[in-house]
Amino acid sequence: MKQNNHWEISYPEGMIKYIDFFRDELFQYEIYDQVIKKYIDQYSVFSVKNICSLGCGTGRHEVELKKMGYNIVGVERNSESFSVVEAMFNSKGVECIQMVEADFFDEDILKKKFTAQQFDCILLLFVPLSIEDTVQLVDRFEYYLKPGGLFITNQFMGYEDGFVPNVTLNDNDYAENPFHKELPYQEREFCVRLNTYKYTGNIIDWTAVYIFNDDSGQVRIGRDHDIIDVLLRDTYVTRLKPKSNNMELLPLYEVTEIRTDANMPKTTDCIVAWRKK
Repeated sequence: MKQNNHWEISYPEGMIKYIDFFRDELFQYEIYDQVIKKYIDQYSVFSVKNICSLGCGTGRHEVELKKMGYNIVGVERNSESFSVVEAMFNSKGVECIQMVEADFFDEDILKKKFTAQQFDCILLLFVPLSIEDTVQLVDRFEYYLKPGGLFITNQFMGYEDGFVPNVTLNDNDYAENPFHKELPYQEREFCVRLNTYKYTGNIIDWTAVYIFNDDSGQVRIGRDHDIIDVLLRDTYVTRLKPKSNNMELLPLYEVTEIRTDANMPKTTDCIVAWRKK
């Protein structure tokens, strides 16, 4: 839902597990999160140990980062994600991270949960917020960063040469439950996703329709809707400038190490970060 450069992110009840099938199927987390580590190592002024991951969802990034030795606190408001996080960490043989159930825009809850705790790094990965909301979070979470600490997110940069963002594109995906690979093919949970992307300027209006067999074996249809705020090369510096003079915008890094299946079509995924002075 878009209102004055702010839109709410929500998933239909019972959909988180099926949406996660596609994260496992399409995204190369073990490669992407090494890129995150490389970026941290390049721009941090001290050794990063403690990370807070905002909107951690089902913990796909967090399990890889935990393997690297980071201490991680995950913040997630959707309680349906928690059981998926636990199952996924167990399947990888990794001790589960600390999970905090909270909306990261709720300052009162965060102050109660974290009191005066400060982190070496704060992550906000693949959460489809507006640029304005993202920068607002940078200002807000300065309080929870140590001096020299990093706030790292990712944004989609558009567009391919010659592409005019005034069009609708469609594609589809198929994915299976990653925890059921040992079952006979006909017994596995699966999901089909039909994607529609409506491009208007720097906005991609993305609707995904999911067709899946639920836990009872019934075929269901669910819909997810996200708005993707695309960075444009001639305006991104201005749009990414926080109000706080204590947060310095760092160089962007275009991620080319992984397949582009998980990207928004016609865009490039970029790591964007700020460092507290």
